Amino acid sequence: MKLLMFACAITISLAAFSQQDTVATDVYKLKKPAKGNKQIILHGSTLDLADLTIYTMTLAPGKSNASAISYPDKEQLIIVKNGTLKLTVAKQEGMLGAGGLALVVAGDEQRI
Repeated sequence: MKLLMFACAITISLAAFSQQDTVATDVYKLKKPAKGNKQIILHGSTLDLADLTIYTMTLAPGKSNASAISYPDKEQLIIVKNGTLKLTVAKQEGMLGAGGLALVVAGDEQRI
């Protein structure tokens, strides 16, 4: 009886502390390019991340993504697919070309 109770306790503990993945392993494709606003490709949790969101954003030449924005508890990885992007992060400005990457750490203000 003690062994059965111990086995039940272990099983319940493992079930309570295991994380359920909501992002399926798959190849995600765009339905059509987003124009001027963001298109969410996937959103959910993974084994290592409580919240993962991947989206695309297409900007017209000379347009910005809106006013400067900051996320206190999230990092952003920005990848430039084509064109040139002017990026301001924590009051430092730079240009990124096609294939360029930028990591914006939590709390830093960014503007594209």
